[in-house]
Amino acid sequence: MGTDIHGWIECRTWREGLNHDETAWSPAISLSMLGMPRDYDGFACLFGVRDFDATWHPVAANRGLPPDASPEVREEHATWAAAAFGETWPTWPASAQRARNGPPAPRSTEPSAPAAATPFRRTARGPRCGR
Repeated sequence: MGTDIHGWIECRTWREGLNHDETAWSPAISLSMLGMPRDYDGFACLFGVRDFDATWHPVAANRGLPPDASPEVREEHATWAAAAFGETWPTWPASAQRARNGPPAPRSTEPSAPAAATPFRRTARGPRCGR
């Protein structure tokens, strides 16, 4: 049985019901709209999901659902019930920092294994974590 990533990109902005100087998270686009393929290396190096070989130090693993996620995201999450697992969230600054600093370092049982041995690579389907 395969694993898919479901989620939202949210933006912090004013929304109805808030004071004029307040902001809250609002859904911007569902990941399903981005046509993300099953990329288990990508899932593993970004979120720690489907890392069968314990290869990656993930960017954002097992943080849970954000406590201040929008009501829309919480409602969709509730429809998944027990089928949902690995809930987490990266921030744009953390993702940008990772992009500037290179790919996540792979785990290794050999201390001499170079982190550069597993770079991100560009493909027709977008950036991928390669091994």
